[in-house]
Amino acid sequence: MRSLLVRLVVVLFVTNITHSAICQSLAFPRAVTNQATPFVNSAFALTIDPERMRVAIGGYRGDVVVYETTSLAEITRLESDGGMVLATAFDPQGRFLLVAGDPTRLNVYRTLDWTLQRTIKLPFRCGFLCCHPKLPIVALSGKGTSLLFYNFETGTLVAVSIAGWNAVLS
Repeated sequence: MRSLLVRLVVVLFVTNITHSAICQSLAFPRAVTNQATPFVNSAFALTIDPERMRVAIGGYRGDVVVYETTSLAEITRLESDGGMVLATAFDPQGRFLLVAGDPTRLNVYRTLDWTLQRTIKLPFRCGFLCCHPKLPIVALSGKGTSLLFYNFETGTLVAVSIAGWNAVLS
């Protein structure tokens, strides 16, 4: 499984190839190869949840597709409500999938039933995100050296760092 995930990362991020070539290089079943996916033109976001053996891929069209990593079966497809997906992350406990993109927002999906729990309006477009290992905090970056820290369960901005200026909000 690890080699499959490494191949997936290499294929999506090091090379710029079409969806069909991605599917062929990963030995996807032919039925998956012919489906419309969010990375027909470009995949911008990839996150792996190794504990629960799933991978989420999002891209230019704005949809996010979650696959099971051993069979490569599609678990769910989260339809776009406009804009592209620039970054994705599972929280460490695997309870939420966080999706950032254009327009400037962070969508939080509960993985139990893949429902949208909240949309957090962001002050600028963020293309990078990661979760705190224990707290429900997500760090987002995307405008110069700016960092935003949100509690993704409440939607509250908890800290900000912009151009060397830092603030912790309570």
